[in-house]
Amino acid sequence: MLKLLTFLLAAHGATYIVTLGGIFRPAREWLKSHASWLGSMLCCPMCFGFWSGVAFALAGFWSRQTHVLALDAFAAGCASSAFTWTVHVVLRRLGEDEL
Repeated sequence: MLKLLTFLLAAHGATYIVTLGGIFRPAREWLKSHASWLGSMLCCPMCFGFWSGVAFALAGFWSRQTHVLALDAFAAGCASSAFTWTVHVVLRRLGEDEL
């Protein structure tokens, strides 16, 4: 359970910093003007949360559930996306829009 919580918090932290952090704002704006699909992904906590979960899973931070790496990475991405989006909605309701 602790490994799952660590995974979800790490994926959420990375997602929140990239999608909403002030330090990445110039990179997000530049990518939105030069590569709209990538810029859109960097501004969407649910989208980036999925891919950060996949990346963390491929790096070994996700407990393997099956013997198929692609399936495990997909499940990790879905879990990360759902967790990240839930925390994002809660923080927005509390008025914490940007770091």
